[in-house]
Amino acid sequence: MTDFDTVVVGAGSSGCALVGRLAALSDESICLVEAGPDYGPLVDGRWPAELLDARRFPATHDWGWFETRDGELRRESRAKVVGGCSAHNQCAALWPEPAELDAWGVEGWDARSVADSRRRVDEAVAPRPHPELASWQRAFVEAAVAAGYGDSVGPFVANVRDGIRWNSAFAFLDPVRDGVTVLGDTVADRLLLDGDRAVELVCSTGPVAARRFVLCAGTFASPGILARSGIRPAGLGANLHDHCGMAVSFAPMPRAADALAADLECGTFHQSQVVLRTRHLHVAPFHSRTDDGWSFGILAFDLAPRSRGRLEPNVDPLASPTIDFGFLSDPADAPVLEDALGVVRAIARRTPLVDLVAGEVGTTLTGYAHAVGTCRLNEVVNPSCRVRGTSNVFVADASIIPTIPRANPNLLCFLIGDRAAELIAAT
Repeated sequence: MTDFDTVVVGAGSSGCALVGRLAALSDESICLVEAGPDYGPLVDGRWPAELLDARRFPATHDWGWFETRDGELRRESRAKVVGGCSAHNQCAALWPEPAELDAWGVEGWDARSVADSRRRVDEAVAPRPHPELASWQRAFVEAAVAAGYGDSVGPFVANVRDGIRWNSAFAFLDPVRDGVTVLGDTVADRLLLDGDRAVELVCSTGPVAARRFVLCAGTFASPGILARSGIRPAGLGANLHDHCGMAVSFAPMPRAADALAADLECGTFHQSQVVLRTRHLHVAPFHSRTDDGWSFGILAFDLAPRSRGRLEPNVDPLASPTIDFGFLSDPADAPVLEDALGVVRAIARRTPLVDLVAGEVGTTLTGYAHAVGTCRLNEVVNPSCRVRGTSNVFVADASIIPTIPRANPNLLCFLIGDRAAELIAAT
């Protein structure tokens, strides 16, 4: 068993960013533990095509977890691979407004304090707009302009380089790999404690000892590692929330399906390329291939949800925790989604979109895959990300977000890793 200065659990968006910054700040020994496979540096050429190709939504490398809602289980996709959800997602690279971070009221996490971390993330990721749009996205933009949303709609900025999904492993881990021990295919179970100190991480491949431990396993997994370790600070698993929304499905006309097939053949097919962004809503077209052909739709999400749910940690690290977002549990959220449906239908009635669909098929309540909050800053962890009641256990991932900003959280997760590394290194 090798002793390290720092063990980081979870090589996702925050974990890779944290390791990259921590390695730059010191020459201490770092071990990065990841439950999924490690395909090595990008230059080695071993990465699966579906994880690299930003036009695809990967169906593999998933934990297979489920959300519980209305007595039913609904798939809640979380990536299980070095790079985490940044190797799995739609690549939207949107920053929250500075005032949203200021509103957290957490020392060291206001917009001014994290400005250097934001700059480093922008330099490493270098987000840029999609160069070309698929036919469904072009039609959506034109219809949104016709509906009066010309100032709010357009291609979103994405972490894509030369068609490659530029995940956190490429941006932050690859530059420091020579000085980091990466343990892929290694499931973290729990920490062994000596008083208020963790001394060892129990893993599927054997124990790992360290001076400090940083959990970057995500909103669903970090609480489970703490709970299985006997660490249960007040608020653990509470404050779970996501951008709640509606998915509106439409039946495509044959010529619309033919155009999308042509997009796929010529390389302009992306499932998510544009967004209509207002203060309260994200509205975006989506399309996917199904057994019956093509599925067309428009998603609309409440960017400032009031509803909160709860996560009950899993006893078995490979089993799904009990995930309950509590969607619409706060009555303030329902009117926002009603307004969102009105926006979607107003756009769908405009040319050229109206000429591409045979009608609305149905609506479904859905999340945005932006789960946050289960290890909340200033509650479960202190402003330096140290877990309450411990002296050397930290959490630094989406679970520490107190209130989800009005933006996709991937860039924010990169920032959390970078900023937490600075705070932890100073302890």
